[in-house]
Amino acid sequence: MAYFNKQQILDYIKEQKQECSEKQGKFLTPPNQTISQIDNDEDIVGLFWILQGSDGKPVMNGKAFVRIDNNLYTDDRYALDSIQAQNENKTIAEIIKERENGIK
Repeated sequence: MAYFNKQQILDYIKEQKQECSEKQGKFLTPPNQTISQIDNDEDIVGLFWILQGSDGKPVMNGKAFVRIDNNLYTDDRYALDSIQAQNENKTIAEIIKERENGIK
């Protein structure tokens, strides 16, 4: 799913807390901090944690959500490009090319 509301993100946090607890992982971003970001309508909300991989090495997991409107978030790059293109009256291809040219 490309779009989420606050409750869906809170449900995601709850699920990840459970998984992290079961697998003895460690949060890099405290879940209460992420919940506070949601409550404060911050533009970027993230949750990151480390679990033990099957080879014994740590594996970082996580997700960042970008607020695009009141109670509407996305974690999808294409969705963000679409919104930016609409706001700037450009095509999605133009937005992508501009971003790629800025990186090089």
